[in-house]
Amino acid sequence: MCNFISTIKSGNEHFYLTKNDLKGKRFKEFKEYNKDFWEEEICGHGAINFFYPDVTGEHWEGEDFSSQKNFPKCVVEDIKKGNFRGIGICIDILNNEGKKKYKKITQSALAEFEKIKQSAWAEYEKIKQPAFWDIATQRKFRNRNWK
Repeated sequence: MCNFISTIKSGNEHFYLTKNDLKGKRFKEFKEYNKDFWEEEICGHGAINFFYPDVTGEHWEGEDFSSQKNFPKCVVEDIKKGNFRGIGICIDILNNEGKKKYKKITQSALAEFEKIKQSAWAEYEKIKQPAFWDIATQRKFRNRNWK
């Protein structure tokens, strides 16, 4: 699995995906080709190769967001413009105030998720046993050793 940010360096040029690639026909084809694209592949070299099949070169990855000097200028510019929205996040570019604000927003969203998850789990627990026994008590649904 590749890290965010991944590029393919061909000569002096870096090829990578941005939010603009997450639209249109080619992205639709990519989703059909790779069913697990959100979890693993959208920021990686496989996705880059899919979108830019004729590009060959060095697989490059940047992980140290402590300084923009660790990245090609084009990547730095796209980070600052927000062009990696939908591709990945790099929390280390934020100062302490930005990190606190981000944490507050994400904690709130996580709390909402937990409420929904707990409610859904309770509903599942309420349904699973009656559903099983409603089915299991019908002879036609039991395997032959339990008829």
